[in-house]
Amino acid sequence: MLSFLLFTMLVGAPLSYPNASEIKFQETTKAKDGKGLSVDEVTFIEAARQGDNATVAKFLAAGLDVNLIDKRDDERSTILMVAAMAGKTDTVKLLLDHGAAINAKTKKGRTALTWASWRGMTDTVRVLLAAGADINSRDSLGSSPLTFAVSRNRTETVGVLLNAGAKTEFHHTETGQTALIDAVVRGNIDIVRLLLEKGANVNEQDKEGRKPVDWARRLNRVEIEVLLRKAAAKS
Repeated sequence: MLSFLLFTMLVGAPLSYPNASEIKFQETTKAKDGKGLSVDEVTFIEAARQGDNATVAKFLAAGLDVNLIDKRDDERSTILMVAAMAGKTDTVKLLLDHGAAINAKTKKGRTALTWASWRGMTDTVRVLLAAGADINSRDSLGSSPLTFAVSRNRTETVGVLLNAGAKTEFHHTETGQTALIDAVVRGNIDIVRLLLEKGANVNEQDKEGRKPVDWARRLNRVEIEVLLRKAAAKS
């Protein structure tokens, strides 16, 4: 039922890569691996993941693509997404300063802001928003950065997104669930409060016709049910 919000990431063992002082840049057209990446490109990606800005800066100066795609990743994440997901805020700033496409999307429609929100990397989320990230970007299932943050109980990140103007009424394309319904299902009363404070609609229904209060009653979320009923009475 809730599988649409349970995302698993295939992350391999950390790769070792040379220090910036040891790098001897190769022709990026040579020595491609099975995924079509050169040694330099793999090193560049892993340096961004680790927040090694000295190495990242050297590769940028050498002319490697600031929008390099990690072809080992089935979603085809950009190097900015890799850094954002890891919460390497300074690396995100460095890449943006060099022209990284802030609203680039993966094959499934997810952005750097989506992944930073999912991981609860709140400082990175703030930087991306300040730089113009699309706060209401939706992926192929209709999920937004807010949806991703709610799905992992990232309360602080949810607050930041809501304060920045994130919309609350997006429906998942398969289940029809909203962020409020998901927060109720997960029993996160703090996120429920935040959503209600920002005007989330207590009467929105999912594709089964269930409202947030129906889910609260069904799952015996007593405190949340009381909160929702009070909100409904005021609406």
